[in-house]
Amino acid sequence: MKQREIKFRAKRIDNGEWVYGHFFEAPEGLRRGYNIVVDASIKYLIDEKTLGQFTGLKDTKGQEIFENDIVKGIMGAGAGLQEKRGKECIFEVKIYLSGSGYGFFMEQITKLTGDYRGFPALKNCEVIGNIYSNPELI
Repeated sequence: MKQREIKFRAKRIDNGEWVYGHFFEAPEGLRRGYNIVVDASIKYLIDEKTLGQFTGLKDTKGQEIFENDIVKGIMGAGAGLQEKRGKECIFEVKIYLSGSGYGFFMEQITKLTGDYRGFPALKNCEVIGNIYSNPELI
């Protein structure tokens, strides 16, 4: 069985650049804060508000899709809403947490005929930004 790659993305506190790797919170006694570890010897303090987990999915251009990304695509046949099929929609990728587990879903940003939550069957799904670097998209 193939294991899913678990990694995170966040903005560095020192320069605001995105960094990708493993997330951990430093315990008491160490340099306290939220960190992304790139490899065993490189770690960065991050702004925890920008932290997002990799969904395990890629868009049509091969770009990895992370929590808090903004994606656009054409609603496909599996979307379950007849009136939205074939229409372009823009969504924010979010994480769902509950006592029994977690998962990812998309929340519609563009308003067509009301809100739609779920992981729609998008055709030609493309990451067009994220809520932190591109707030004008939300």
